Amino acid sequence: MRLLSPLAPTNRRRQWLGFIASPVVWTVYFVTVYVLDEAACKLTLLAPTAVFPITSLLTLLTLGIIAYAGALAYRAWREGDDEGSGRFLGWAGLLLCALFALVTVATWGAAWVLMPC
Repeated sequence: MRLLSPLAPTNRRRQWLGFIASPVVWTVYFVTVYVLDEAACKLTLLAPTAVFPITSLLTLLTLGIIAYAGALAYRAWREGDDEGSGRFLGWAGLLLCALFALVTVATWGAAWVLMPC
């Protein structure tokens, strides 16, 4: 009988962080960009031309965090156990990171093409 050793808590946390970080970060990014756009239109706190540079900086920050989550997911996929959920979480995390990186760039592209208001 083969005993499976449980993963260390840091490995398990790394797996889940690689899996869940990109959707959470993208959601925060999307809501922030939406609120900035509405603030530029309705509240006149920002000029409409000031929204795009802020959106670009937020996009770079978001892509950096998603890339870090992707690195964690890749590591979880490579080091995961063959019979457990580690490799699955790593692979699914990689796919989610790729998807949300693409969606982040698409959101930035929409902000680039469409002017606020």
